[in-house]
Amino acid sequence: MSGAKRDGTAHPDARFDRMALVAMLDSALRLAAFNRLAEDGWRVDAVGDAEGVERRLEKDVYDLIVTDELEIPPVPPRTRVVRIDPETFADGEEWRRRVGGAEA
Repeated sequence: MSGAKRDGTAHPDARFDRMALVAMLDSALRLAAFNRLAEDGWRVDAVGDAEGVERRLEKDVYDLIVTDELEIPPVPPRTRVVRIDPETFADGEEWRRRVGGAEA
């Protein structure tokens, strides 16, 4: 599943074998989460509303979805959905526990 497009083909940028979607209303938190995941080697997409979530999920299959209060539609069983808030993000240890680091 890693790095797969919805149609089952591999993602064209083979450097990224893990794909994450950051789906957050809070734009500052969205950008910070995007950057942290990218630094940990994830290929990251980010959206700020429910319509964006649906568009991305129609196109790609994600290994991880990090969200704040946005509702996430059903995803494949192997996709982890992690809800975070600013306090969780600020606590690096809690972030690593919930989301994982570079080795996740």
